[in-house]
Amino acid sequence: MHHDLLHREVTEQIIGGFYEVHYELGGGFLEHVYRSPIIEVLRGRGLLVEDNARLPVHFRGRLIAEFRPDLVINQVVLVELKAHRAIEPADEAQIISYLRASNVEVGLLLNFGPNPSFKRHVYANSRKIGSGIPWYVDRLVTHLLTALSEARSRMIPRIPRPPRLVQE
Repeated sequence: MHHDLLHREVTEQIIGGFYEVHYELGGGFLEHVYRSPIIEVLRGRGLLVEDNARLPVHFRGRLIAEFRPDLVINQVVLVELKAHRAIEPADEAQIISYLRASNVEVGLLLNFGPNPSFKRHVYANSRKIGSGIPWYVDRLVTHLLTALSEARSRMIPRIPRPPRLVQE
């Protein structure tokens, strides 16, 4: 039954890298200590790792907030790093919120606590209200439109205003 898991190959690589890092460093450090090693290991496994990506949250066409998941892998899996005794309900609520806010459907919580653990969450895009283009495409389009606007403003010559005629 495991053969039909969404993004199975990517999540297997992430989980394998997670255990590799935990085996070498052990538990007991704060979350930020594990960030650099997991990025190094995942990139070494050939995965595209985006650190501190921004996930825009829109309401009625307006940007109202941004989430920042710890990692986005291959643009298809969100990863949150934790260093607790166990994965907590607030951690799960966090990753589900990130999944709801994006077009990414798979999220992994990686807990580097004393007993390493992980949880995999799936939130299908078909369940999301207003799911349109993926967030990373939205971000790319926003950057391109901004660059185009800036380039256009530099290209349009500034025509000086004619002097005001003063009647005496």
